[in-house]
Amino acid sequence: MGYWKKGQRFQGLDPVTGMLISGKILGRAGKVTGVNKDCYNVQLDNDGWTGWFNLATLRELSEVNENIEMIILFSNDAVSLAKNKEIQTWIDNKVFEVVPNEGQRAISVRWIVTEKTKDNGLVIKARLVARGFEEDTTSLRKDSPTCSKESVRLLVAFASSKQWACNTVDVKSAYLQGDKIERDIPKTTTRI
Repeated sequence: MGYWKKGQRFQGLDPVTGMLISGKILGRAGKVTGVNKDCYNVQLDNDGWTGWFNLATLRELSEVNENIEMIILFSNDAVSLAKNKEIQTWIDNKVFEVVPNEGQRAISVRWIVTEKTKDNGLVIKARLVARGFEEDTTSLRKDSPTCSKESVRLLVAFASSKQWACNTVDVKSAYLQGDKIERDIPKTTTRI
């Protein structure tokens, strides 16, 4: 890749450890020519470290498309705010109830924090997800009520023939507003 621009995201492999390193370009750290031509000021995703970094040292260096959500592991004020917003959404939708720990089997939860570039800048989202693979699901219904492409096409064709206006909506936290789950799913607590 030639020159990196401010705001671009990168990923590559550390030549010593072989671990994936990803982050965001904050600006140049050296002149365009010379020994430091590959040095950039960056913010790394794994720990939030900010400083200069020589991108030429990374193997398999590539740009990360801005439309791809990346899982970020560092913690900062924006991440804490997103986590608090998610907890408040759980409380508002009465998704859980606190019960005393009586030694029952519990499913752990974890935070998934993503950063996405949108029109007005960066958006950080946090989701608290249950690790469902820990639950015995042999007796549960696993299909999901969805609509086939053919049904959608038929509906749109019918609406078009009647000259109806079609609109779309995006329901925030729709997964929290579904029908109540009739079985007990004890979950362990997590830190914010």
